[in-house]
Amino acid sequence: MKLLINIILVLIVLAGFGGMIYLSVNGNRFLGAAGLAMLYFVGSIGYFVNCYTIKKRGRI
Repeated sequence: MKLLINIILVLIVLAGFGGMIYLSVNGNRFLGAAGLAMLYFVGSIGYFVNCYTIKKRGRI
């Protein structure tokens, strides 16, 4: 069940990331609101991966 929830979360994250890339490229304003939101989203993905995958593999 936990794996299914993680897969759904990853799909939501990827859909949002793709949408923000489309907005920033289509609007020709990478550092506009969509670009800054995309950078924030990249940071949140890194935090998610760090907290929920990398750290848990090292635990006994």
